[in-house]
Amino acid sequence: MTRAELRIGNLIDRGDYHCKVTGITEDGIMTEPINYEGERFVEQITKPIPLTEEWLVKLNPDKLLLTKDEFGIFIWINGDKLYIKHVHQLQNLYFALTNRELEI
Repeated sequence: MTRAELRIGNLIDRGDYHCKVTGITEDGIMTEPINYEGERFVEQITKPIPLTEEWLVKLNPDKLLLTKDEFGIFIWINGDKLYIKHVHQLQNLYFALTNRELEI
């Protein structure tokens, strides 16, 4: 996952906690922990959060109509089957289509 794939407000995995992106600069990604308790992990890891059924429930699935198969969630665009594997991808797609944030 690169900085170019992220937008402010995206949810990502920092290794030992999930967080919201609050800023993106040439120096790195600034984040704010979500429901985090405990000490911060020393190493700053940035990983995408896998899109699971639990995350779909948190993201209010009643607003979305997605197709899920044994391989995951996907959409069809111009005959291509594109998989949505991570929470930030779904957030970005929703924003691109509606100009509104998809938040927990």
